Amino acid sequence: MRFPSFSPVLLLALFTGCAASTPAVRPEPAPAEKPAPPAPPPPAEAKPMTLQEALAREFDALPIKEVTFPADTFRGQAETSGQPEVTPHEGFLQVSIPVGTAVNMECFVYPKHLDSGAALLGFIQSVTEGVQLVQLRPVEIAAVGVDAVVVAHANYVTETPAGKQGGVLKIAVRAKSGNSVLCYHDEPGFSKSFSRMVQTFAGSLEAVDTEEVPSLYSELQRVSFRDVPVGFERRRVLTGKDGGKVHEVISMMLMPRSAVDLLAEDSSHVTTTDSKGRVVSIRSAEGSSGEATVDLTVERTSKNVYAYQGALSGKEVSGTFKSKDKAGLPGDELVEARLRDQLFDGKTKSLAFESYDPALDLNAPTQLTITPLNAAERTAQVAMGAIKIDGQVDANGRLSKANINLGPAVLTMERIAEAGQP
Repeated sequence: MRFPSFSPVLLLALFTGCAASTPAVRPEPAPAEKPAPPAPPPPAEAKPMTLQEALAREFDALPIKEVTFPADTFRGQAETSGQPEVTPHEGFLQVSIPVGTAVNMECFVYPKHLDSGAALLGFIQSVTEGVQLVQLRPVEIAAVGVDAVVVAHANYVTETPAGKQGGVLKIAVRAKSGNSVLCYHDEPGFSKSFSRMVQTFAGSLEAVDTEEVPSLYSELQRVSFRDVPVGFERRRVLTGKDGGKVHEVISMMLMPRSAVDLLAEDSSHVTTTDSKGRVVSIRSAEGSSGEATVDLTVERTSKNVYAYQGALSGKEVSGTFKSKDKAGLPGDELVEARLRDQLFDGKTKSLAFESYDPALDLNAPTQLTITPLNAAERTAQVAMGAIKIDGQVDANGRLSKANINLGPAVLTMERIAEAGQP
């Protein structure tokens, strides 16, 4: 089990009404490319539809066809009513997929990892200039394997020769190392059809020259706020050097600040441990809606001494801190082993661990305390600073479901996909 990687300071501010003044995070720059704007609205129907009728439209699954990419780039398939067309651009490929409606589904395929939140908001901002946004909201976070597909809808009004007309832009992004995709469909309705098609296309995409390092274990957690999906956390455990492990956590949050404004938090944390499960290094990169706020590297210099260097909120920082444990900070594998073997043994009142989060304290680890609640249901409370989490711990010592209590607000995390076993 690991404490969720979302910044506690940011979450507390966002869900207690102080979002505008709090910096957040990202791992990589958002794509600089500006794809084509949304297609124009379809011509008037022979028989006018109401908005409710248009929004309710769906279509059945279409035939699956191979997408022909330029050599040595990608392989993939798409659900389509015609033949997809691929157009190369500098840094990405545009795939136009006929779906049998007034406009095609358009996708952009990138040979790199994208920050899901920053990419989504950057695209929406680039294509909605000149229209009036009415509502912008995340609507779905689905799993393709153990990767997240994030879907958002932008409702807008635009001027046409026939007068003002409403539209619904559906956008989805799936980020992966060497293989990311962003798709959109600019037509009211077909929401479930769009999501299904994006998942089919993203799930089939393979980068010819990029091979992802296999995971020992991987999982995807979906985060919801008042039943609205607002984020995800994807965790991978890889084989490290000399018997150690590499723990990679990618997370994203989309927090509504108004009906037409979202704040995107992206973060990446890579922790390496030695053969005894002690932390050797931490690489943290975070950003808020495309603006970097954390770029920090932590290295162990002796058994329990760590040096950090990098940037925090635009300011260069460096220094050292000590773990109270002479063996050094515990890695996830040590924490999970103790939760698995001791937490529900009937004797343990609580377990305490050190966890380093520069947003809480740049110069010292913070104590993380886990208290068992119900052994039969395997529930426990996790406390770190001002954050309290009531969660369910699986037989391997990992959180499978949790409620993150942030004062009057509650975030829900739930595992929706996993593969492998460390």
